[in-house]
Amino acid sequence: MRLRDMDTVFMKGRGFDEGFPKAAIRELLQAVDFLHTEAQTVHTDIHPVGPLLLSHFGDARLGPGPHAGDIMPIVYRAPETLLYIQWSYAVDTWSVGLTVSDRLAAKVIQLDVGMGSITGQDSVYGTSPGPPPQELLNRHRARALEYWDEAGNWGDFVPIPPEKTLEAAETKLQHKAEFLGFMRRALTWDPAKRPTAKQLLQDPWLAE
Repeated sequence: MRLRDMDTVFMKGRGFDEGFPKAAIRELLQAVDFLHTEAQTVHTDIHPVGPLLLSHFGDARLGPGPHAGDIMPIVYRAPETLLYIQWSYAVDTWSVGLTVSDRLAAKVIQLDVGMGSITGQDSVYGTSPGPPPQELLNRHRARALEYWDEAGNWGDFVPIPPEKTLEAAETKLQHKAEFLGFMRRALTWDPAKRPTAKQLLQDPWLAE
């Protein structure tokens, strides 16, 4: 059963307490780490709509790459794929971050999985800690300007409500500060600086 379905059936859509999804995220990161370090494979399709079981490899890419081309459902795409630049293992780390946010802090980052919607990106890209680095945007400037202005601010074509910021995380979190730190690490703009799955396993939030 998918986490989303478990939330609907058992929690009536209220979301889980912190401990349950943390255990699931640890296991997911362990699987992703094995996939990257032992199998040398990029999964490319980790998201909360599907089961947290890395068994669907139809969109996987073998080797570290760098790879190119569209991957991931549009609402879950990492910045490097949105910018049409080459990508590697770090896209899976970004996807893990979105999975955590969707299941544990649904009010922080609203992920709309409707047809062609990018509201999930709107929320993530508009509320990540600070604007993306210019060196990242400059790797495909024309594409970047479709979403950000010259200063790197998210475009005003889809306003980001203040309640969608990371700081507005649900108060039921016991370790809110640690959770926010984990989220900022997993959703690091620059894929070269984004932590690996192994590094995220050592994050203080998961160690609690």
